[in-house]
Amino acid sequence: MKTRLEINITDGDIKRGTKMDSDSCPIALATKRAFKYNKMTTPHVLGSLMKFYANKRRQVVFLPIKAKNFISKFDNGEKVKPFKFVIRYGK
Repeated sequence: MKTRLEINITDGDIKRGTKMDSDSCPIALATKRAFKYNKMTTPHVLGSLMKFYANKRRQVVFLPIKAKNFISKFDNGEKVKPFKFVIRYGK
């Protein structure tokens, strides 16, 4: 069964996030926090998907449309707001 995890992008993630950086964009920062930092490797957010290692396995998660739109706006310097989405990973 796949593990469900809610990712909550906050104002703090947006302020600390780095444009065009797959390791430290707001979604990567929020994902690290959701995993409590110690149960995964640094996530790499690559447009429509996110890659990371969790439970000693490589995980590839396709991002929802609202996350992809957020990335595009953020990387282009447009105003973005906090939001939430859910990922499912594992077997």
